[in-house]
Amino acid sequence: MGWFSGLGPTRQQEVLQEVADYAMQAQITPADGRAGVVRSGVKPTANPAVMICMDPPRYGFAGLPTAEHVKACRVLVSVFAIADARRSETYCHSPKPARR
Repeated sequence: MGWFSGLGPTRQQEVLQEVADYAMQAQITPADGRAGVVRSGVKPTANPAVMICMDPPRYGFAGLPTAEHVKACRVLVSVFAIADARRSETYCHSPKPARR
């Protein structure tokens, strides 16, 4: 978050849009959203937390006020990590090789 906090508002908006796109591609679920909010440490009543937990999620994080960009980034990265892990386990899980 230190790197993100050091960016200017316009660049923060660009990063938020990019991470939101990743989350959207990972097809986050409401359960992913809730778990991501818990992992992020952001209050569940904060705008980014509410947005990601909607069904379907709202992805307009770049349009949030500048003061909420860090919270939005924390939520998005946490939710993306959870959704990506879930999808990897579901769709990319390969069987372990047999022991010899």
